[in-house]
Amino acid sequence: MKRYILANSEGLTPDKQSIREGKFVHSIKAGNNDPIVKVIQSGFHSPHLAVLEHDDSTVNKVKLFMFHTWTVGVDMNNPKAYTVVKEVPVPSASLDKKLAFSIAAASEIFANEEFVKWAEDWLADIDRSAITAEKMHTDLKKEMEAASALGELAAWGETSGSDSELVHEQEKKEHLALNVSKAASLFGKPDPDSNEVLAALRQTNREIDHYASKLNLDRLAEKVFRLAPSA
Repeated sequence: MKRYILANSEGLTPDKQSIREGKFVHSIKAGNNDPIVKVIQSGFHSPHLAVLEHDDSTVNKVKLFMFHTWTVGVDMNNPKAYTVVKEVPVPSASLDKKLAFSIAAASEIFANEEFVKWAEDWLADIDRSAITAEKMHTDLKKEMEAASALGELAAWGETSGSDSELVHEQEKKEHLALNVSKAASLFGKPDPDSNEVLAALRQTNREIDHYASKLNLDRLAEKVFRLAPSA
């Protein structure tokens, strides 16, 4: 099993766990509080996904560590693992690739025909304009407002718990699409503020993580890194 974790120049993760290269034998017993286990559990399956979900627009000031773990003990009461920690090259993740990742994921989560078409055009670099992204954002907002009004009317009738859950889940998907199109409109400006775009992407990443069990995020990350650079 391999996991990839980003740390700052001092080897500290965002949650202040310290990482150093080396070889370690440790317990993998359920509920184990060993720091190395916590770090492994917070890691990503691919280096590309690790940098795409990183907060910063560049990765020049961070280090990427690979944790390669093997189970070596068969004692059911205290299973042991052997982990090799090694610093590896950091893939370059530009701001447009980070945004592409959010757009690709959102288009698989929110199956709205107009949104998916817009996402496909953006990913293919056919149309990345702020005007088109802002129109997508405005249209989605209007649809959400209309759906909310209908939902209020429906609340006067009888609604099952399962119906309410479906409506709530659809609202979460619409909200993700709304935030993604907003991030794209910010990015499409003549001189985009990278910090502003990143703030929007931090929110979309949190929302995308909600669907991590239903998406192959590693596949999407690899797809994004194969996209041609933006002109």
